[in-house]
Amino acid sequence: MTGLLFIGGEGPSEIVFNAYSFDPSYIIAADSGLELAATLKMKPDLVVGDMDSLEDKSLLFQFPPDRVMEFPKDKDETDTEIGFRMMREKGIETVILVGGGGGRLDHLLGILMLFERAYKPALWLTSREEVSLITNYAEYEGCAGKIFSFFSLFGPVKGLASKGFKWSLNGLNWNKGQAGISNVAVEDRVSISVEKGKLLAVKEF
Repeated sequence: MTGLLFIGGEGPSEIVFNAYSFDPSYIIAADSGLELAATLKMKPDLVVGDMDSLEDKSLLFQFPPDRVMEFPKDKDETDTEIGFRMMREKGIETVILVGGGGGRLDHLLGILMLFERAYKPALWLTSREEVSLITNYAEYEGCAGKIFSFFSLFGPVKGLASKGFKWSLNGLNWNKGQAGISNVAVEDRVSISVEKGKLLAVKEF
């Protein structure tokens, strides 16, 4: 099952979002992620958070009380973490984050750290980028001219290989903290593979 989690911050345009043709089993909006969901014409099954950044609180009136879970502002989890936990409790296997672009750096890093957990996002869409974690092989289409960046944030990455990029990654082994910034796709279809480790990929729309 696939779930969409709309979070606060900048998200993709409606054209970009619709191009993914998501068919979610469950939708959660965390705080001001509800406004992003409304902009993208998506109706959440559940709204969670402390609602401190939700500017248009009239949006909450569209939901019965049992579909809104309001939390205190002083808490141990961010609203995004709460939404992510709810996805896990609902048995959702594949979670796609939508939003989270711009805004505070600490919140951005908090979202990034979700990718290091055992239960992690499959995809993160901001206003400008698609973020995903490559643990074996990934292929992308419609990429000619697009910029990609790759990061070994969570430990060493061994046996990198790539096809379709201006700068080949073939044979590279990166220690934790190494990265390849602003590589360019020179073919419509590109691919990346790793023999060992986790590579965070950031692709521009």
